[in-house]
Amino acid sequence: MRILIFHARLAHLTGGQVNTRDWALGLKSRGHKIVVYTLEPGPMAEEVRAAGIPVVTDPALVADTPDVMVGSGVHDVAALLARFPDVPAIQVGQVWEHWNGHPCLLPQAVLHVVVDDLNAELFANEFGIPRDRIRIIHNAVDLMRVANRKRPLPARPVRALVFVKRGNPSFEEALRTTCGARNIDLEFFGYPIHRPLYEPLTAIADYDLVIGAARTALEGAVAGAAVLVADHRGLAGMLTTQNVARFRKDNFGRELLTRPLDAETIGQEIDRYDASDAAEVSRILREDASLDRALDRWEAVFAEAIELFRKAPPTPDDVRKALASYLSLHLPRPWEPSPRHDRLKGGLLFEERLHALRHELEQRVAAVGSHVDEQLASPVRQADEQLGSLRRQVDEDLAALRSRVDERLSIVDSRSSSANEQTNVLISKLAALERDVAAIHEFADRVESEIAALRQSASGACNVEDFHEFATRVESDMAAVRRSAGEARNVEDFFRRNAALLRFLRPAALAVRCLPWFK
Repeated sequence: MRILIFHARLAHLTGGQVNTRDWALGLKSRGHKIVVYTLEPGPMAEEVRAAGIPVVTDPALVADTPDVMVGSGVHDVAALLARFPDVPAIQVGQVWEHWNGHPCLLPQAVLHVVVDDLNAELFANEFGIPRDRIRIIHNAVDLMRVANRKRPLPARPVRALVFVKRGNPSFEEALRTTCGARNIDLEFFGYPIHRPLYEPLTAIADYDLVIGAARTALEGAVAGAAVLVADHRGLAGMLTTQNVARFRKDNFGRELLTRPLDAETIGQEIDRYDASDAAEVSRILREDASLDRALDRWEAVFAEAIELFRKAPPTPDDVRKALASYLSLHLPRPWEPSPRHDRLKGGLLFEERLHALRHELEQRVAAVGSHVDEQLASPVRQADEQLGSLRRQVDEDLAALRSRVDERLSIVDSRSSSANEQTNVLISKLAALERDVAAIHEFADRVESEIAALRQSASGACNVEDFHEFATRVESDMAAVRRSAGEARNVEDFFRRNAALLRFLRPAALAVRCLPWFK
């Protein structure tokens, strides 16, 4: 079977884009001939093309007529039906709140496939699509992309992963408060915070708790983590075996996200974490939400659409009338921006236009940066080489200088140590000398005093006994001098120290001998 699959973008890991990639790769693996039409090809389009699937941005480039066309986007299905008016189309409804997800009313769109009950209600009761032309095929996960968990879920969650679809500071702060109070490490990922996660099914294996809605919740559970179904719109609750069927029916999405996003309510749900129950939820969804099971349903729907179109093809007049109504409804008015020149900047939500402008700016900045890098590469490389050579030379010179300084400092330290020792010895000698000089001065004072007394005695009446007493004291003092001299290093040093005293004592002794009682 030749199948043409379409989606406006194949650049980001959103639900519809992941579905488009997985359908294309899965159906090709089953032997079908696949072509993908997208207006904004990106990394996911490259992945599809690398698998040998043609990817086009203009329907006119597709030469072979497909058997059936399937995808989402009201304008995109109309463009394809203009190229292949005699081919049945199946439109996928998965974004109920945006006009691009509204059903195409051209008669070649024979079936409408939606991902949940909410979109089925929208198609039936807001756009008049007959119930017998609506099919529900829930989202699925390619189990081949799911990584094995490195460890079983713990009794209490330790690490949590949050997928951010759209910023909500109060929600994020409530999560930080709640997880912080429970010692749960929290990490945020998502395109709005410029931190995309390119392999979510691999990354989830490292986390115990996943916080998100829609496809995020489904992938988190299939990958084996416990799941808190919540996003910027509201809180549904912890995914359990008791509510998994109901949550799955509503695509873990808008119909369920009705509870407040405050820390207390979120905390109550996180406290319901049950590792064994989460493991059972994962087992249930691995069986029910596998890509192979979904592809079986899709192949049946393709066959049904082809048969419906064969049995009751629309008349040319029916096609022309429907096309006129479609153009009247969707072409921009003179006072509205035209989406024709840049599909992703006109007619979409402000956030989408802003994202497209940011993407284009990033591409242009990247191109300018690449050109500048090329122009500067050679001079910068030469400058780096010269700087490296200069640094090496400076390092060598500094090393040599450090060596010389260290050598000089070693010599200075050695000399300083020797000088300190010599200074200590000199200080010790000076102290001894000061003591010797003090003793000599004391001795000299006593001798002078004795001589004065002797003179007084010589002038008055004296007797031999007084003199002998004087002589004894002199001998005692002389003995003290001899002891002081013995403390000197040698005799020469003693005489040098006491030369003045000796010069005085010699004439004094001669004078004493001349006294009358010596004769």
